[in-house]
Amino acid sequence: MLSLLALCLPAAAQTAQPDVTLEFPNVSTANESTALTSATFKSTYKAASAYISEISTITKVYATKNKGMKLGASSNGGTLKISLNAENQKDIEKITLVGQLYNSSKSAAVTINDFPSKGSLSGSESEISFTFTSNVNGNSLTIASSKYVCIRSISIYFKPDKDPVAQPVITCSDNMVTIACDTEGASIVYSLDGGETWLPYDGEFSITESCTVKAKATKDGMADSEVAEQECVYVAPAVKPSKPVVTIDGEVQAEEEFAVDYGKKIAVSSENATSLEVEFTTTGVTETYEGNEHEFAATEVEIYTVTPVNSKMPVGQEKGESLVFSVGINAPEILSVMNGDEAIEKFGSIVAKAGTEITVTAKSYAEIAVENEGLAVDVTDGKFVIGNEKSYIITVSNPACEEKAEMMFSVTHPEETEYEANETLNWEFTGVATWSKDNNGMCDTDINNDENSASGIWHAYKEGVCNAGSYNGANFGSGATSSFKNGTVTLTESNIPENAKITSVSLKGIPVKSAGTVVKWGVSVNGANAEGTLDFPADGSNYSKSSHLTKTISNLNLTGNQIVFTMLESTDQKGFYLSGISVSYYVLAEAAAPEFEKPQTISDGTEIVYTVKHGKLHYKIEDAGAAKSPMMRVSEPTADWTVAWEDAGKKFVYTYASGNNHNIYVKNVVNGKSVEGEAINVKEGVLTGVEEVAAEGAEGARELYNLQGVRVSEAEAVPGVYVERRGGKVAKVVIR
Repeated sequence: MLSLLALCLPAAAQTAQPDVTLEFPNVSTANESTALTSATFKSTYKAASAYISEISTITKVYATKNKGMKLGASSNGGTLKISLNAENQKDIEKITLVGQLYNSSKSAAVTINDFPSKGSLSGSESEISFTFTSNVNGNSLTIASSKYVCIRSISIYFKPDKDPVAQPVITCSDNMVTIACDTEGASIVYSLDGGETWLPYDGEFSITESCTVKAKATKDGMADSEVAEQECVYVAPAVKPSKPVVTIDGEVQAEEEFAVDYGKKIAVSSENATSLEVEFTTTGVTETYEGNEHEFAATEVEIYTVTPVNSKMPVGQEKGESLVFSVGINAPEILSVMNGDEAIEKFGSIVAKAGTEITVTAKSYAEIAVENEGLAVDVTDGKFVIGNEKSYIITVSNPACEEKAEMMFSVTHPEETEYEANETLNWEFTGVATWSKDNNGMCDTDINNDENSASGIWHAYKEGVCNAGSYNGANFGSGATSSFKNGTVTLTESNIPENAKITSVSLKGIPVKSAGTVVKWGVSVNGANAEGTLDFPADGSNYSKSSHLTKTISNLNLTGNQIVFTMLESTDQKGFYLSGISVSYYVLAEAAAPEFEKPQTISDGTEIVYTVKHGKLHYKIEDAGAAKSPMMRVSEPTADWTVAWEDAGKKFVYTYASGNNHNIYVKNVVNGKSVEGEAINVKEGVLTGVEEVAAEGAEGARELYNLQGVRVSEAEAVPGVYVERRGGKVAKVVIR
C-alpha cells in the first residue's frame, strides 16, 4: 500500500534525482597522510573523473580508508577545484554534498563557489545543500572546507532547459517594414546598423534607403529567440520618364539627324523608364526593349521614334515624351594599306615576295574584298597575303551605302640572285701509298697522281721539304730543327671557273708532333691575299687523323681559281700534316637575251614563246595600229614592263588574235642587269622587226581611274593623265 500510495503522489512531492553524482568511495590501500595530485586524484576516483574534464587546483586533498575523500589536514581546511566535461557544463540549480568531520566533534563549514552551506558537517555523516538563484555553470566548481572533512558524494542538479522564443519574421514591402513573432506576449527589438543599436518594435515603420534589418524576441521564462535578418531594398517613388537622349561614345548628340560609320554603336536612354518602345519608320514595326537603355549598331539608314515607358506609373500616365531621330551611314573609306611599316599609295607598285602580308585599315565598312586578276583573295581581319605579281584591287563596302572605296596596286616580286654555280669542293688526303723521309721523297707527280687525291687537280711545288705521310696525309715543311723551310700547295687545274667568287677556304691538318708548335698558313687567290691566316696549334700528344683540326677563312670576296696555300711560319721549325682542303665559291648568272622561234606565218591563235635560262622575262605589248586613238601612253616601251609569271618568269607566251597589230618588246633581267631581245611587229600573215616606237592606244574593254582613285568613263574623261587597267596590265595614259 505504501508503494502504491507513493506512486499516486503529485510529481512535486516525489524526490528529484540528481543529474550528475560524483562519488568518493573508501580506498582500502589509501595512505591518509599523502596528499593527492591531479593525476592520482583521477586514478583514485575513476567513477567521479568520468564527469570531470580538468582538476586545476588541489590543496590538501587525501584518500581515506573508510570515510571517502578528505579535504584538509591537521585541523586545517582544504580546497578542490574541478571543471565538468563539456556535455555537463550547464546552469546549476542545486548541489547536495554528503560528508562528515574527519575526527573531531566540532562542526566544519563547507562552501561551493563561495556560497555557504545551509548547515555544517559534524562528526556524523550528514547532508548539506547549496541552492543557486543566479547562474552557476559547471565549467568551474570550487569546494572549500573550514576544517578537514570527509566527503562521500557531490550530487549536481541542473536547471531545466527553457523553450526558445520563436524567431521573428521580417517583411519588406513598398519601403515599409513589418516584424511579427509567433510567440504570444514576446517583446521584439530591431536594429538597422548591424546590431550595434537595438530599438523596441512597436509597429510598422518606413525606410528611406536600402538597409539590412535585424530582429530578435524575448519573453520571461523562455530562452531568447534567434536573430532574424532581412535585406530591404528601397524603391524610389515612380516618376514620369524623361525624354530620351542619344549618345555615341558617351557623348550626347545635340542634333536629331546625323550620320555615323557603319556598325557604330548608338545608345538611346531615358531616366526612370522601365522599357523603351522603338518604332522603325521604314518598316513600321515597333519593338519593346526592357530597361531604360537600348544600344544598337548602325547598319542601315533609318528614322527611329523612341517612346519611354514607366510601368510603375498610374494607368494612362506611363509614357513620356517621344524622341524622333534619323541615322545616316557614312560612305566607306580606305584609311591605309600597309606593306609592313610602309604605306602603299593609290595605284602604287610595290616589290614584295609571295606570302607578304598586306594590312588594310578602313572605316564605315562591313566588308573588305580583294581581287587579284578576277580571282577573290581571302581577307581575314583586314589582312591578306600576296600571291602572284599581278595587280590587286581592294574594295571596301557596306550594304547601307551605294558608294564603295577602291584602291589598286601592282606587285613585282623582288629579284633573287641567280647563280651559274654555287657550291663547295672538298678534297681529302687520307694517306699516301708510298712515302719517304728523304727530302725528295715527294714531288709534283707524287701528289698529283696519288690514288687518294684527285687526279689532275693538285700540284705541290717543292720549296724545301715535301714528303708523303704514311697515314696522316701530305707532309709539308721541314722536319729539321735547325732551319724552317715552308711548304706550298697551289690549286691550278680544278674545275672551279676562272670568274668564280671565292667565299671561304679551309685546311684540315695538324703540326708534326711537338707540344709548343704553332703552324701558320697564308692564302691567296689569283695573287690577292685573303684576310687572315690559318693557325694550327699542336696538341702535344696525339697527331693521328682523329686529332686533326679544320681552320677556315670566311667572308671572302676574291675572284679567280688559282688558290695558293703557303706555310708562313712554324714556331719550332716543325712541319705540317695536311689531310684536307675545302673551297666554297659561286658564279653569278649572266643576263642573256630572250630566245624565241619565228613562226613561218601569223594567223589567229599563233603562239610566240620566249624563254630564258636565267633571270626573269619582262614584256610590253603595244598596239601599233592605233596612232589616231586619243589614248596615248605616257612612257616609251622601256618603262612600265609586265613581268612574266610562267615557269617563275622564265617563259612568256604571246598568242595572236585576228585583227591585232602589235609591237612586242621583251627583255631579260638577271642580278640587276637587263638585256633586251629582238622587238617584233606581229600582224596577220607577217612578223617583222620594229623600226620605231609607234604611238599606242588601248582598245577593247578597259577601266579608267583618275589620280584620286575614282573610276571614270571614257565619255566623262577630260584631257589629262589617267590610270588604265586592262586584263593583267596597269599603266598611266594621257588623254588629249
